[in-house]
Amino acid sequence: MSTEHRLIIVALVISLFGVGILVKLFTMQVLSADFYRSLSEHQQTSSATLNNKRGDIILKNKNGKDILAATTRSGFLIFANPRNIDDPTSSYERFSEIIEERGLSVNRDLFMEIASKKDDPFEMLLHRADYSLAEQIKKVNIGGVNVRPEEWRTYPFAGLASHVLGFFGFGKTKQEGRYGLELYYEPELSGSNISESEGDDKIGEAIFEFVKKFLEQTIEGRNLYLTLQLEPQQELENNLEKIVLNYKPSKAGGIIINPKTGEIIAMASRPDFDPNSYSQVDDISAFLNPNVSSVFEMGSVFKPLVMAAAIDTGSVTADTVYEDKGFVMVRSARISNYDGRGRGTVNMQEVLNQSLNTGMVFVGKKLGKNKMLEYFENFGLDEKTDIDLPSEGLGDIANLLGGGDVEYATASFGQGIAITPIQFARAASALANGGLLMRPHIVKEITGPDDYRKIVEPKVERRVFSERTSEEITRMLVEVVDSYLMGGGKGPKHYSVAAKTGTAQIANKDSAGYSQEYMHAFFGYAPAYDPKFLIFLFAEAPKGVTYASYSLGPSFLNLTDFLLNYYEVPPDR
Repeated sequence: MSTEHRLIIVALVISLFGVGILVKLFTMQVLSADFYRSLSEHQQTSSATLNNKRGDIILKNKNGKDILAATTRSGFLIFANPRNIDDPTSSYERFSEIIEERGLSVNRDLFMEIASKKDDPFEMLLHRADYSLAEQIKKVNIGGVNVRPEEWRTYPFAGLASHVLGFFGFGKTKQEGRYGLELYYEPELSGSNISESEGDDKIGEAIFEFVKKFLEQTIEGRNLYLTLQLEPQQELENNLEKIVLNYKPSKAGGIIINPKTGEIIAMASRPDFDPNSYSQVDDISAFLNPNVSSVFEMGSVFKPLVMAAAIDTGSVTADTVYEDKGFVMVRSARISNYDGRGRGTVNMQEVLNQSLNTGMVFVGKKLGKNKMLEYFENFGLDEKTDIDLPSEGLGDIANLLGGGDVEYATASFGQGIAITPIQFARAASALANGGLLMRPHIVKEITGPDDYRKIVEPKVERRVFSERTSEEITRMLVEVVDSYLMGGGKGPKHYSVAAKTGTAQIANKDSAGYSQEYMHAFFGYAPAYDPKFLIFLFAEAPKGVTYASYSLGPSFLNLTDFLLNYYEVPPDR
């Protein structure tokens, strides 16, 4: 930018600045004195007008139509200035007559109490009034009853995807995004990052920021278009409701991911909340997303990961055999199969089919400690996934760093190490997609003023194992579904499905050892050799059911049938 152009801009800004001062002072000191004086006094109890037009959060339905998941509505707040209420009874009766026609009401005693506060120029009466009501109030001109424009954040589907969305509410000093996407993308949604310089014109940027802040210029935030899809999200949440109703777990959750791209198709957990009424939630831990923030020992769903690592290194094949006695001693620790029974000579396919702990200890020894740790690290079990959601937890595989025999033996079947559901979904996706570790993401596109558009492309983090390994472990997991899952033959008739269940003891919170409660987990993908989706479900401490195949199996099969139909996937069998 030339010096001459800079001087012209500065001159224009100074002129605008002078006009702005006059307008601003007149507005604040004459037209809106009561409102601005009281705003600081009532900040925590009133819905503030948003100076920036906050961006929308949008998902798609099956037909590709944009569906608003979070948006900003405009209306009016009605407030009283007790200093100007000369006849409280008359003012109340006139005001009450108008709002009662619309099915609204304000308690008479409360109004009278408000009217008596002659030193208080601002008391709220009604929020979110529509235009016609506001115009009627202004037209009738009730002494001391005034209207003011108001904007508020709303979530049209109530609690749907609440842990993904988060909510917009009061922080320490202002209203801002809290939890979920509302927090993670606060700069984009609020518009606070839009003035960031795209080049080196720091003078122009500084001038823009100064004028914007002084004049409270309205800046449009950017819109988020999600990878989440409405119908799969609804179906996932419906199935979680059934799991909670039937088995009353302390927590339950699920993730549906495209294993080839890392796009999250659906994500939900229970208990959830309604972001429209977040202030009614007593326990703020309910706002945390356990799919992202909580770590669990996953149990036998880990077995395919370890088996794939052993196949990839040539340590075992599906036909490798070992002698199963029902238990194995590792130093002084006795490790048993879930039922304590021995099967004699069995191969690796049967280890997955019957979920044999002793078989996985055998696989772990064949793989070796160093290689097991290397693959766990390549799976990303000791790192965050960098999903675009806040408060992501970090997996804990520190037990393996000491090199203990028992620790590696139990890790081979998913005990003694803990990871987040999103970490597991990412790692399991590598089984399905040919061996690639993908970065999971929620936002697909960001748009904004001045034709701004940013596409979030799929990101490959690294290759974990070969395509041949992926195909072989998939074939083995298809056999699990066809022959053993819930007695065998329960999968879709004309589709190949790869899946595995897991049931793990839950560690004591305040002492060493394990409780008598169990973590249930289930994952699977379909069609197995060209997957359109991967489903992961979990239930912490379900009641009245022993195995994950029964607590989570029906929901997995329901979701699989739904998604195959939803995506109109042609049969592969």
